[in-house]
Amino acid sequence: MTKRKDQWPAHALAKLASSGLTRAQAQALGITFLAAPQTKNLHPKFELVDALHLAYVDPWTNDGFHDLEGRPPFYRLRYLRQDSGSAFGEKDKRPRYTNEPGFMVHAYFPTVLEWPALLADSTQPLFLTEGELKAAKACCEGFPTIGLGGVDSFSSAVRGVRLLPELERVTWHKRRVYIVYDSDAEAKPDVRRAMNRLAKTLGQRGALTFQVKLPAAGDEKVGLDDYLVAHGRDAFEALLGEAFGQGPEPLAYNEPLFQLNDEVVYIASTGFFVHQATGVPMKKETFTLTYATLPKCRLKKETAKGPAWEEVPATRAWIEWPERTQAGMLVYEPQPYGKSFERLTPHADPMRSSWNVWPGWGVAPETRRHPDGVQWFLDVVDHVFTGAEPGVKEWFLRWLAFPLRYPGTKLFTAVILHGRGQGTGKSLMGHTMKRLYGKNYTEIGNEELSSSFNDWAARKQFILGDEITGSDKREFAERLKRLITQPEVRVNEKNLPAYLLADCTNFLFTSNHGNAFPLTDNDRRYFVHEVTAPPLEEDFFMPYYLWLEDGGAATIMDYLLELDLGDFNARTKAPMTLAKEAMIAGNRSELEDWALRLRDDPEVVLAGSAPYTIAGDLWTPGQLLEAFDPEGKSRARARALGLALNGIVPKANEGNQVRGPFGKQYYYVVRNRELWASANLEDIKTHLTDRTRGPGKTVLASAKRKLRKY
Repeated sequence: MTKRKDQWPAHALAKLASSGLTRAQAQALGITFLAAPQTKNLHPKFELVDALHLAYVDPWTNDGFHDLEGRPPFYRLRYLRQDSGSAFGEKDKRPRYTNEPGFMVHAYFPTVLEWPALLADSTQPLFLTEGELKAAKACCEGFPTIGLGGVDSFSSAVRGVRLLPELERVTWHKRRVYIVYDSDAEAKPDVRRAMNRLAKTLGQRGALTFQVKLPAAGDEKVGLDDYLVAHGRDAFEALLGEAFGQGPEPLAYNEPLFQLNDEVVYIASTGFFVHQATGVPMKKETFTLTYATLPKCRLKKETAKGPAWEEVPATRAWIEWPERTQAGMLVYEPQPYGKSFERLTPHADPMRSSWNVWPGWGVAPETRRHPDGVQWFLDVVDHVFTGAEPGVKEWFLRWLAFPLRYPGTKLFTAVILHGRGQGTGKSLMGHTMKRLYGKNYTEIGNEELSSSFNDWAARKQFILGDEITGSDKREFAERLKRLITQPEVRVNEKNLPAYLLADCTNFLFTSNHGNAFPLTDNDRRYFVHEVTAPPLEEDFFMPYYLWLEDGGAATIMDYLLELDLGDFNARTKAPMTLAKEAMIAGNRSELEDWALRLRDDPEVVLAGSAPYTIAGDLWTPGQLLEAFDPEGKSRARARALGLALNGIVPKANEGNQVRGPFGKQYYYVVRNRELWASANLEDIKTHLTDRTRGPGKTVLASAKRKLRKY
């Protein structure tokens, strides 16, 4: 027995049933089944997959939309894949709908209603939803619903059409229109914007537009067909009553609210407002003043006589509007190239939803058509690193490339380029990166580094500290250390509460001074290079900047993204360069120099010291001070020497004090450091006791008297 040609397979009928449609209803709607070969034969771009053929019909002519000569009328296909197409439980992201290329989109009018009379009678409500099967189910239930191929498919940006011709013919004036998008519409900024734009467009034509919010089913989103199948028409009519009563007024009557939704987001955890385009926070007063010129809106209020409308400023109406754009937290999360992301990340707990203020990159990587390729940039790098030690230039390039390859990475190192010459290319390195990072770049000086306000450090990935003069203050050094390695920045802006953001900043400092930064011998954070090359030619800079703007920056981005990073990682310590050694030496005090010499050659440094100093491996700060300044001419004291010794000369007993012949003291390991690194407390005390038998009791007594001075 052979199957009838028009018999549908089980998976096609199941798809109809999931939308609450029968085979007979599908026939009335003009929906047909296509086997995979039939699908592929329609157009080469189509997949070899079973599909539903969804015919689009002009409601006034009852004919198809004929846009292209020699081509069939406009239609769409709904693929019926029988495999999940997903791995490890991931959602199948393959396209479900498709249509032939070249056509303008159209609105879907299910052919089970008498549309001409409905579309002309503005007393009849109309519904708009995303999806043909949803619209078909709603029409079969008696709700005249127009289907859109996508949330933006009421217009055609390519054709410059703000409202499709078939929708323009509808009598909208004073008609109630209900927009019924899926239950997750609130969590998707793009869908919300599309809904606002549709409401605004129809409102300009006189419609009263309302949003119908479909409740989700647990973690599953719900469409109009799903809701009608699960709950029926009575429950949907109840939702329509809620739609009419919700919000300050019908959507289309509050255009200023849509504008604010597109421009501002409210952050619940901080209580301030953020400008979406710039990411800049505003307190409530600033927000109100900024948008004070917007037309007033109307809020519904309850009175003794029932509901009434009150005219209020748009900012107040927006604050009280349930549909306002808002998030629980503000975050700064740079994204890799080519990865799409939503600024609003929803969460079951509204206070844990987030708004990402990262503005995107300055350029997209591109292998350019420029005949010089990336060579201009590499020539500048070569010039800056003229005479550098082997591997130094390569390390710097990897330092530039790593946070581009892995966006948001906080490197544990900063770069210092210093040199007396002007125009040698030090700052040009930072200015080049400005083109790559765009709004994620800023430039600071000493004033910003010393200011109590640090808004310059917020929402940034690359910071050029230009012409930093530095300071020998310990506070300055500690602050720089925190800036370089801290995972979060506590942003302190004028007139705003402090708030936390991820710290993604990496620093390039330039200076004219070789001792601008207070570096220590064990420093891991700073890469230092002295630029000794002569200034670049004056006529070099303008062509270089023009080249950057004309695709050079995109070429550099592509080059750095493809650069071999070797073993470089975020925690790679900065190499010790000759310039760094010189900067460290230039910042040492006399005591620190002496401590280094003591560490490296104690016998030479201590030769000729007081008699008791020539014996023993362990020394108190007082003994070392006596050796440093036997005549007591220096104003230095044991505490100052102790600070100089820290990190250079190790302490015995794991840095803890020992009770010995001179009382409870710290003891520095002057000789045989490897031996004393593993010695126990008894070994230390025995050594100290043996030392007192050396030159005699009088020497010990003399030493004790001298130590009392400290």
